[in-house]
Amino acid sequence: HAPYTVNDAALKRCAEISDKYGVPIHMHVNETAVEVSDSLRDHHERPIDRLERLGLLNERLIAVHSVHASDEDITKMAAAHASVCHCPCSNLKLASGFAPIAKFLKAGINLGIGTDGAASNDKLDMLGETRLAAMLAKAVAQDPTAAPVFAMLEAATLGGARALRWDADIGSLEIGKAADLFAIDLGTPESLPVADPAAQILYSAGRECITHTWVDGRLIMEKHARAAYPQTDALAAAALCAQKWQSRLKN
Repeated sequence: HAPYTVNDAALKRCAEISDKYGVPIHMHVNETAVEVSDSLRDHHERPIDRLERLGLLNERLIAVHSVHASDEDITKMAAAHASVCHCPCSNLKLASGFAPIAKFLKAGINLGIGTDGAASNDKLDMLGETRLAAMLAKAVAQDPTAAPVFAMLEAATLGGARALRWDADIGSLEIGKAADLFAIDLGTPESLPVADPAAQILYSAGRECITHTWVDGRLIMEKHARAAYPQTDALAAAALCAQKWQSRLKN
């Protein structure tokens, strides 16, 4: 679960198993300020320093949350090629704080998006989680250009696959990888007009806009997204209005 729930001997054993089988270690790290202060009190070192000493800070570490990562922590994690799993909804619900996502991205740390469990999230909505992650990253950095659209969409897809060491098989649409994908309808009123499809997916589309889901090329979910809009005239009027605004945006 976390460094503070496992003693040094057990963590060393985890490192040995990870080394032997080449498997990742998924662990809550720097989730709360208390975790850091307790580590300094009990071990005279920060959680990341302790994991480094015990052989766990490497490319197989998935550091979940990493809310209270210091600049030195970030430098060490980047050098070790560790991954961060960012769970903003959980961090907000538990009042844990705000992860320095812009700093992680700038340092070149592989970033994945997670939801954490239902006990501290409830909705488990990956599109909503990624949107919130992008918004918070901008606010924390006080920079509206932080957390670019494609960086956040990559975090939600290929970044997670890299962290799990499954990026050779999933995470992006490439020859030889599993055909895992979903289709998003951007033609509904809440998504129009569409000036930039990628930005619209990140900032406007929710899971209600997903119309199809394929896993390894097999269609497992299909829904009629427009069933919620039975008045076709209203849809047509909204689409026409959106076209006018879209043409203005292009000009």
